[in-house]
Amino acid sequence: MITFENQVFHAQTANTSYLIRVHDAGYLEHLYYGGKIRRASCYDALFEKIAAGYGNTITAPTDSKLTLDNLCMEYSFAATGDYRHAPLCLQMPDFGYSHDFRYRSHMIYEGTYSENGQTKMPFAKDCVQDGQSGEAGIATLDITLKDTVYPVYLHLIYTFFEQSDVITRRVKIENQCEKDICISKIMSLMMDLPDKDYNLHTFDGLWVKERHENKKALVSGLYINDSTTGSSSNRHNPFIMLSKENCTEDSGECIGVNLIYSGNHYEAVEVSGYGKVRVMTGINPFQFAWTLGNNDAFYTPEAVLSYSREGYNGLSHNMHSFISHHIISPDWAQRPRPILINNWEATYFDFSDAKLLKIAREAKSLGMEMLVLDDGWFGNRSDDTTSLGDWKANEKKLGGTLKKLAEKINKLGLQFGLWFEPEMISEKSDLFQKHPDWAVRAPDREAYPGRNQLVLDLTRQKYVIISYLPLQKCWKVRR
Repeated sequence: MITFENQVFHAQTANTSYLIRVHDAGYLEHLYYGGKIRRASCYDALFEKIAAGYGNTITAPTDSKLTLDNLCMEYSFAATGDYRHAPLCLQMPDFGYSHDFRYRSHMIYEGTYSENGQTKMPFAKDCVQDGQSGEAGIATLDITLKDTVYPVYLHLIYTFFEQSDVITRRVKIENQCEKDICISKIMSLMMDLPDKDYNLHTFDGLWVKERHENKKALVSGLYINDSTTGSSSNRHNPFIMLSKENCTEDSGECIGVNLIYSGNHYEAVEVSGYGKVRVMTGINPFQFAWTLGNNDAFYTPEAVLSYSREGYNGLSHNMHSFISHHIISPDWAQRPRPILINNWEATYFDFSDAKLLKIAREAKSLGMEMLVLDDGWFGNRSDDTTSLGDWKANEKKLGGTLKKLAEKINKLGLQFGLWFEPEMISEKSDLFQKHPDWAVRAPDREAYPGRNQLVLDLTRQKYVIISYLPLQKCWKVRR
């Protein structure tokens, strides 16, 4: 699935090939990503040809004709003559921002990334189907680069999911200096494409009008798709797509990029003066700073990359296969979701156990399989100004305990689901009155609530325990 011969990595999925060259100077040159091609002992036809030097450019110290400003690269570095949009910003131990990482070594092995469990990030899993885990055709390539001055190491990590025609990428950076380094930007994925004949598709919107497709032809310049809301957001979806001009639903070439991450994201697409396209995605660098001490490591979120020459539908099939087999929880992988009814539109905050059971009986008669109890079941929550954070059932409204209500719903032959919003807090709540410092807010500054609520500081270690009670088929939250 992944070979390394004559300084070229050639990785294949069912229908695609991905080729990387270890350049003589130690840089990683992106050679090819597209429809599957045969393995060969020589790929010289794909190498960047430099017949003469470029005017007004910075050349590499190892080659007076080589400028990184026009080389298709796998990852780019500061102060090396590449003036395109950079994926990495590091303040090194000398307080400067110059860094230059070159190839050092690599590992190829079967399965997903061996350090997934250490990343503290969500990640793609082995295939789960019919209760069995593991899938043939998953392989990982871990390429280690080292800075030319300091013992700082960068790992470019690729996992190839053969059956889904998907590649995931992430970056790990290790600091083995005695002094700290500071990261202010680090992308999970960067890839340079040799031509600009693409349209860029983004999916933008707002509340209740999410994911409106916007398509624009790429011309010289920089395009940004991002979120600074603290979440991936309904404003700009982290999925972007590049398509050739003749791409349709069922034919033509397109490339999809996504990010397995629910925080601030950042996608950049740049068309260079030489007509090449640089694509990247990762954590949004807006107000991002991470100090990396001696022997510390930082892992980026995992990015998703897929190519189709069968149009948008082909790309959609790749992504759906990948998500179904490698992202969705094993509890639900390859299983149909229950048909559910949610009481919100029927009752809003004004409900009782009698109203809920009436809805449940009607839902059962129509073939539904689950009732989800929405907002208003806890604290003194009779409107949206109060009680978030007071996750104690309002037994007066429910006509008894939450367990009792769940058992009644189950007795009617329906599963029971429960809405809650553990990351939010109301200023009108017992929790806020006792612990106002648990809300995320700037000290000594007036808070700006959204929908009458603030965000709870989930980084605290001891304010809440969430446990699942299988017999009650509901969630219980206790402090």
